[in-house]
Amino acid sequence: MTVQIELNFNDQDKKFDETLEIIQKNFKKFWSGVIKFKTINEVKDIGMVLTLNKPLKTSQAEISQRLFDRFFKITPLGNVASAGFQVGFLDNSDHIFYNISANHYEMRELMVNGDKPSDPTIFINDVGNWPIKELGIELKLDVNSKPMLEAAIAITENIGDMLFDRLKELAKIYSQKLIDW
Repeated sequence: MTVQIELNFNDQDKKFDETLEIIQKNFKKFWSGVIKFKTINEVKDIGMVLTLNKPLKTSQAEISQRLFDRFFKITPLGNVASAGFQVGFLDNSDHIFYNISANHYEMRELMVNGDKPSDPTIFINDVGNWPIKELGIELKLDVNSKPMLEAAIAITENIGDMLFDRLKELAKIYSQKLIDW
């Protein structure tokens, strides 16, 4: 069984630390519900993913070129059409995985007149033709306890707090790098 909570902060004017506090408060409530539903011994592993988006006033091709120039040391085979990266790290002392990925993102928007569209397939078929509302660089931070499962280390009720603290540390380090992008 898998359970997840998703929080979205699009178009918000909250400071980064305020947003992290809201996420932490909601996660604690969510986690306390999970361990009431399943005992901690039944929980196999836990992971948290935080996605940070930085809007940029440039093209997808330029973002991809900047990612390529910053993170790749290979000779290009032509013009860079797209670029992204993901790297994972294993913390052997605490048996935690850290994954960091970067890519471009785009948000598209379609305005529909009336209550319901007459043909709902328009939402699937024509997404590429919708106007781009926002374009930028996406940084995804992931921490999880899968190595504990593989090492047969039992997780405890404080695993959520520990992972959230690690995610918060990563977010503070890498969000500043994203802002400086």
